[in-house]
Amino acid sequence: NGLNMDMIESLRAFVATADCGNFSSAARSLGLAPSVVTKRVNQLEETLPGRLFERSTRSVKLTETGFRHLKRAREIVSGVNELVGSFDQISELEDHIKIKVPTAMCLAFLGDILHEFCIAHPKVRMDVTVADGSLDPTASGLDLAFGAFPLTFEAVRDRNICKFDRYLCATPEYLEANGHPGHPRDLVHHSCLNFSLTGNTWFFETGTGPISIEVRPRFGANDSALVLNGVRRGYGIALASSYSVAASLRSGALVRVLEDFKVPSMWIRATFPERKTSPAVRRLVEFVQDAVNPVPPWERPDQASDAKAA
Repeated sequence: NGLNMDMIESLRAFVATADCGNFSSAARSLGLAPSVVTKRVNQLEETLPGRLFERSTRSVKLTETGFRHLKRAREIVSGVNELVGSFDQISELEDHIKIKVPTAMCLAFLGDILHEFCIAHPKVRMDVTVADGSLDPTASGLDLAFGAFPLTFEAVRDRNICKFDRYLCATPEYLEANGHPGHPRDLVHHSCLNFSLTGNTWFFETGTGPISIEVRPRFGANDSALVLNGVRRGYGIALASSYSVAASLRSGALVRVLEDFKVPSMWIRATFPERKTSPAVRRLVEFVQDAVNPVPPWERPDQASDAKAA
């Protein structure tokens, strides 16, 4: 069958569902109703020899057929997005956009990407608010917000940019003086430093299922820079994003704690109002996504440097 627009939209729904793990999240990232995404995936499956997903009530999982087709589908969708983006650039982008970025992301990698975008598009003016926590883009008058917290606002859409890991970290000196915890429950006997916006409950994945530990922080702050600076001074353990500690882990200034107990990963997301998104905002989202995929900057040893924040 020819590659018509219906097929392209079905492929887009397939890729988004594979990335998000369920139809509801995929629908939010595409700005569609879940039923529409489900219908498009079903239509795609009807044209292929085999099902793309094993479905449960809460999530979907790629089948062997799905794995086999995902890479090519992603290439097609990416190519179409690039073509559409090129139409926006036939006339030079000119806009004034207001965006919000978290402190850690800005310091670790996103600030550099924003500067590169401004250099590439000299007629785009940009006002950047650097702040941790969530801001409602619509209520705050923003055109775009980057973050990692789950979507909690009405009349906004989000797009997954990149997944990142989180690690428990401490200095070797702290662990030498206070011992290595062998299990998450041992953290109650340690000095814990906590980024308060994520709460005092730390979650872990184990071979027997997820567990959660309520920590009583010795130091807590709504500014992630303060938290990680305290860890670097050697008086506690903190939960940090991989992009904020990559260089310190490579140098040995910090080491991972409880490596056998994985902390759930999170997604960097771009969130924007449901109203019509300008070509400059669309291009910026694609620009950031291209810059962090397939290998994020903090995973490139020749480029990554620590943020001064968790």
